[in-house]
Amino acid sequence: LLGNGREAFLFRATGEHRLFLSNKFHRGNEKNLRDEFKRCLSVRKPVYDTLNRFAWLAPEPLLEQAAKCDRATRDESEQKLARLRHEYDVSPSESAKPALKQKLDETEKRCKEIDRASKKLLRAFKAICESTHPADIPRSQSPIDEYLNREYRRNGVLIGTPSEKTIDAAQRYFESLRSADLSLRNKPTHADPNITYADAFRELRNRILGTDGNGGLLGPENRDDIDHLPPEVRYGSSHWMTAQQYCREILRTKAWKPNISEDGTISANIETTIDRRELFDAPALVDLCLMLENLEQNLPGMMNPHWTFYWGYFIDTATPGHFLGGIGPELLGTLLVTFFAVLFALPIGVATAAYLVETRNDTFVTKTIRLAINTLAGVPSIVFGLFGLAVIVQYMTGRPCILAGSLTLALLILPVLIRSSEEAIRAVPRTYREAALGLGAGSARCFFTVTLPAAMPGILTGTILAMSRAAGETAPLLFTCAVATGGISNWVNPLFEPTPVLSYSAYDIAVGDRLAGMVPYNQYGLVATLILLVLLLNGAAIVLRGRIARKLRGG
Repeated sequence: LLGNGREAFLFRATGEHRLFLSNKFHRGNEKNLRDEFKRCLSVRKPVYDTLNRFAWLAPEPLLEQAAKCDRATRDESEQKLARLRHEYDVSPSESAKPALKQKLDETEKRCKEIDRASKKLLRAFKAICESTHPADIPRSQSPIDEYLNREYRRNGVLIGTPSEKTIDAAQRYFESLRSADLSLRNKPTHADPNITYADAFRELRNRILGTDGNGGLLGPENRDDIDHLPPEVRYGSSHWMTAQQYCREILRTKAWKPNISEDGTISANIETTIDRRELFDAPALVDLCLMLENLEQNLPGMMNPHWTFYWGYFIDTATPGHFLGGIGPELLGTLLVTFFAVLFALPIGVATAAYLVETRNDTFVTKTIRLAINTLAGVPSIVFGLFGLAVIVQYMTGRPCILAGSLTLALLILPVLIRSSEEAIRAVPRTYREAALGLGAGSARCFFTVTLPAAMPGILTGTILAMSRAAGETAPLLFTCAVATGGISNWVNPLFEPTPVLSYSAYDIAVGDRLAGMVPYNQYGLVATLILLVLLLNGAAIVLRGRIARKLRGG
């Protein structure tokens, strides 16, 4: 567990990890990181170029990008018109309004031309991408690139608009069609008849670029204007270990083949592992096989791994799904919830234990208290969580927060504190009390000045056990304060803010989050940190207990 957890903060980090830290937390030398990424990009360029050259197999990402450019162009026109209309409406000078009105009309006419040209370009590009034969491509007698130049560039309508990117993408796509065999799109592969060549290429591209949102080896080629995308799409593999795993999954894949017996009968298909290059055995796809060989040979140059101690793991905020980042909010939340739970429960526990010890007779009150303690000790932790949700959250705090979670955990650890404190107080020799009482001290003064200090080591031992249990609880916090991601946003009144904690975050990863499943070392890191935290708290309390015991003995 500790060995796997070590990979979360001591590992061979790739350039993608350093790029993430620079963009997210502004760490590292920005110039050196740009130079490093350029070197990695120069090694990756043959892979990116090959994928772009075979985009005709599965052009869906190109269509999505073209649709986004069209929306951005129309949004840009609407914003420009909205600004001019606002200037016209709020203009204090009547003499300036005719000029503003003329400018508004001209701009409105220009925006309509841009919108029409953008829609026409999108329809034309969509028809080109969906065609299954080059002869179906709508164009005049001129070559395709001349068609684009005449229709969209020379009139200057789309120059300077987001749709200009669609023109560039269309020209690259046209170039790739010169060596394309569009009949392969819907043709089954020989290695696995259950998938087409387009499906095989689509899966290969997703595993390399991560365009499907499941993470990829290299990440996208163009890192501009992608801040709105999730981190699993914006970045490639951040750990060398996962990069090697991605590479193995890219080079080898599962295939279903018919099971043919000796007499020629075909039974159910069987799953086998094959070289992915077998899926691209068509003559027109030979460059994809060469690309896979290049990927295997030049992977270190593409990722540039270096040994790194990621100290920010213990203070950084994680991205959704704990795909990247650290466990800072979880660690802080665990410490806060545990601290306040012990703070609330310790005075009540010690006071209850003192009452049970100092009350010599078994009265109805003491019997009721002992019954309540024994009952609380046997209640499952999830019941405490439901009680915290139904009572503390509903009627006291009004929402899940640190205070609700701490009060719920305080009830949970109260039996441990009461029992351990009671045994510690009973263990104080009776002669201590008799000597104090013989010197004229009252019962209260005797307890606070003699009995309680002598019992303090035992009380600390109980506090250790209570802290350990509180830090590792999940079910009570699930209903009262825990969140999967984020952190405390309002430090003016943090007790009324929800918080992530180590135990719940480990549970959240374990229940099947697809992103967390791709980075298992983060789950191990969470659990290992929780174990080390409990051991650290126990060690500190044991040292403190020993010092108090030596002081009481006069050492």
